Amino acid sequence: NQHKAKVSYSVALSPPVYYHDIGIDTIKDQVDTLISQDKFFSEIRPGDQFNLDQIEASRLGLSRRIQDKGYFYFAPEYIDIKADTIAEKNRVSLKIGKKKNLPTTVISTYEINNILINSLAITDTADLSSDTTYHEEITIISSGEKIRSEVLVNALNFRKGDIYSHNAYQRTLTRLTNLGVFKYINVSFQQDKTDSLSTLLDLNFDLIKANNIMADFEANVVSKSSGYIGPQIEVGLSHLNTFHGAERLRLGLTGGFDWQWGTKTESQLGTYSYQFGINSGLTFPRITIPFVPPGKNTLLMQRTSVNLEGSILNRIAYYKMLSTQANLQYQ
Repeated sequence: NQHKAKVSYSVALSPPVYYHDIGIDTIKDQVDTLISQDKFFSEIRPGDQFNLDQIEASRLGLSRRIQDKGYFYFAPEYIDIKADTIAEKNRVSLKIGKKKNLPTTVISTYEINNILINSLAITDTADLSSDTTYHEEITIISSGEKIRSEVLVNALNFRKGDIYSHNAYQRTLTRLTNLGVFKYINVSFQQDKTDSLSTLLDLNFDLIKANNIMADFEANVVSKSSGYIGPQIEVGLSHLNTFHGAERLRLGLTGGFDWQWGTKTESQLGTYSYQFGINSGLTFPRITIPFVPPGKNTLLMQRTSVNLEGSILNRIAYYKMLSTQANLQYQ
């Protein structure tokens, strides 16, 4: 066919490039010292094959660890990585350091000053009253259904006077989310605008509570290997803040009916069965051990669940079975 053409491509790859040596650029201040002592130099080592994605990931990790030392405004783009390929063929030398002439705010450490928690109802209006409480030097403004102050404060990894830490920021977000009672979480840091040299940060939490009552419904058709088939239904009702400490109480009902398809034999006494049951569970957002006073826990995920369940299965003309179950779970 004179209107068609065939094209062939060949790709010749150059030999891979390996790291020759990796060193620190210059050491002039505390940030340079932190860079020189970081595990970046154990993640990327001489002799390893050059990998741009690995360099970017290690640079991000280095930036986060510098932020953990109080450098709130530090960012990955402030880390300069210089590559020199002149020394040896297929070898590259790296020099790592911070960029020159960075603003004072970037190379300054910051402390947490005032902490404010706004715990608001999802239907907040101007007419809805609010209460202000203080717990461990933290101001808490609440409206709508209350959550106990110690529950909110224990979810925070910051206290007044602490050095800023990106890791503490991430852990705080995770623990607030794991409480399971907030629809919206926003965390903001504000520097004193009246003093440009201030190294204090005010920390504000804007929390909007979710609806306390949740309902769920599930229906399906179950087919069993014994030839029985039929519908099953499960309904549940949950309260997300039962005792004002982010506890979750759930009550559920289950029911089902099935029958056996086909012709009934003389040996069969019944061809259908039914079952129904009730289950309940109470989940605490902390580790709760009976007869042991609760203490502070730094785990990101900490839950205690107490569950009770009872059910009745009736195989007509065969048997009737009543079963109960109780368990205590820690997570």
